[in-house]
Amino acid sequence: MERIRQSRVNAQTSYEEHLGKEIEDQRRLFFVNALAYYGHLCAEPRRDLLAFATAPVFSTIPIVSIYSRMWSSLFTRCRTRAITTSDATDIDVLSTYLPYMDVVATDAFMAEQLRSLGVDKEYDVRVYHAKTPSLTAFIAFLEEYLRTHEPVNRPRFSIFVLPAERIKQDAWEFYRHLCNSVRAIQEPDWVDVYGFDDGNMPRYGGGTKWAPFFGLQDVAPIPLQGVATQNDILELCRKHCLSDKFLIIHDHIQASRDFVTQAVHNAEAGKNQYLNFGIYNKEA
Repeated sequence: MERIRQSRVNAQTSYEEHLGKEIEDQRRLFFVNALAYYGHLCAEPRRDLLAFATAPVFSTIPIVSIYSRMWSSLFTRCRTRAITTSDATDIDVLSTYLPYMDVVATDAFMAEQLRSLGVDKEYDVRVYHAKTPSLTAFIAFLEEYLRTHEPVNRPRFSIFVLPAERIKQDAWEFYRHLCNSVRAIQEPDWVDVYGFDDGNMPRYGGGTKWAPFFGLQDVAPIPLQGVATQNDILELCRKHCLSDKFLIIHDHIQASRDFVTQAVHNAEAGKNQYLNFGIYNKEA
């Protein structure tokens, strides 16, 4: 590839001239497999596929257009940059998937090629790369998107655990039993578990290997600083909760295998309590 680039530079081949050659190569590649891949879609395969591939519309196919334009740019406009081993993979991936995406993250060089060719605007896609300003903008975009859009998939139920003293005394076993009960929920449903951390929760292990207060379980910790009122707790729960309803556990319990299942059934039956634990709506 690098020898091809150098020959194009030495011959002073224009972008437009090379673009035509790239599209012709794409036509030849199309003909190799056209009958096998697309013949069943045509009334007269040989006639119809030949007419399609030789029509001007062929060069507007997204994968053909993006692939050809990006290689033409690398071969004729990047006069001092050598082709790298990753360029082919980057261009294959971008030309295949970019037209159907809202956001693309790639390296800085490829991001600049997409912008300079107008591909980002043509397909209305946001392009980011790994340099700090772009990463900062990417994070800001994701935070705003998550704040303003409902998730496509949501948990069936959520459980929040307060940092009660009796729970701290046996946190490892408490969370093990609770999360074993969570796993009884049948897929595709799931239940999110959150554990409040007041800064005095136990840790387990020693040396350089420590496990958090919830041990090896799938629990999302929520920092809790200072004295919190019931309204403060509810506000934090509603901020993190992705389900319609949630349960708050305020005291130690050795959760049975069906504890979470029964809590979910009570919540969905419109009850506001299970055992002595409150059930709340996400919306106040």
